[in-house]
Amino acid sequence: ANLTFDGTTLTVSGNASANAVQSSFGGITTRLGFVSGSAEGVVETTSNHSLVLGVNSNEKLRITSAGQLIFAADTDTYIHHPEDNEIAITVSGGSFPIARFGTGGNNGTVGLSTDSNLVTSGEILSVRGYSTFKSPSNVYAAIYTHNEGNTSNTYNAHLLWNAGGANRGGIGYMPNTGE
Repeated sequence: ANLTFDGTTLTVSGNASANAVQSSFGGITTRLGFVSGSAEGVVETTSNHSLVLGVNSNEKLRITSAGQLIFAADTDTYIHHPEDNEIAITVSGGSFPIARFGTGGNNGTVGLSTDSNLVTSGEILSVRGYSTFKSPSNVYAAIYTHNEGNTSNTYNAHLLWNAGGANRGGIGYMPNTGE
């Protein structure tokens, strides 16, 4: 009585359970509906299989049972959630992400080709590998640095060279004495 088909639209009405429409085939159950007692919509599989969305009979988006988000059936490249408060992008089946948002320290760092911070948990950007910075302008430098440090005879570091987990050299300034 709660299932009607008018030749175009299949409708489930009334007080159905949490599964408004369910399909099972080959050990895979797919549900489309709502959570009973809630306003949340549900599209899910109830087994250890991916959920696939396609357009024109071509896969466009896949959510794997591991929670990876895959685009256009490229299973070597995916977005995933490695830990709480983190999102990572891994390409070509790499062993670690090329970009990880929420790495190191308090998960407040963006990591490029890394999964950890270099020195402190206060870093905003951590880069592993070779890096190149190029300015297309003869007026502006490729990298600008600024330190909001002390202004009373304390060095304000701008660039530090690290070896073995300790700063071994650097470039900075002491604003009050002009050094």
